[in-house]
Amino acid sequence: MISFLLLTTSSQSQQSTSKANDRLRVEAETGNPTSVINDGYIELNVLGGTPPFSFKWSNRETALESNKASGLVEGIPYEVIITDSQNKSISRSYTVKAQSITETFNSKFDPLFTLMSSVLF
Repeated sequence: MISFLLLTTSSQSQQSTSKANDRLRVEAETGNPTSVINDGYIELNVLGGTPPFSFKWSNRETALESNKASGLVEGIPYEVIITDSQNKSISRSYTVKAQSITETFNSKFDPLFTLMSSVLF
């Protein structure tokens, strides 16, 4: 990890210090708020690097300035390349997990043996 310290002094002899970090790191939150298909999302938080950042998502509907891709299909991997203002980049792959779906039947279900008993006897 490469870090540097930037020290500036004004004419009034006040000092301000800022620390910049070269290395890009990414934290991601993936979500699937409902059991509906195509409502997943991936939201990124970039640590390090030099802002502003651009995001090149594999789903081309997401804008380059957006750190959040939404309307994603569950179970499919999505790639993103993050680039900072110094042209340093990092790539990552994320998959939105699918929620389990409960199936509900709208008809009456009779066991097979009940139906067969009238035929056999």
